[in-house]
Amino acid sequence: MTATILNISPARSGAGNVKAYFDVQLDSGLKLYRLRLTQGRNGYRVYGPRDQFGDTVTLPIALADQLAIIAKGAVANHGCS
Repeated sequence: MTATILNISPARSGAGNVKAYFDVQLDSGLKLYRLRLTQGRNGYRVYGPRDQFGDTVTLPIALADQLAIIAKGAVANHGCS
């Protein structure tokens, strides 16, 4: 799988373990917006956006892990921390 980060921005201070929000386009053409890159005790993970009713998108663990690697690199390149 290949993915392209379309936009990435650091999380506001006080956002807990959220490090950045980002938009991504997968090689299939699917675009996902407002994904959250979080840092936990087991490393980085990506989660889909939420609304007042709960999760709007859920990601398979393998996809979330791949996106976390890509987003972590984008965070380092764009100075988001």
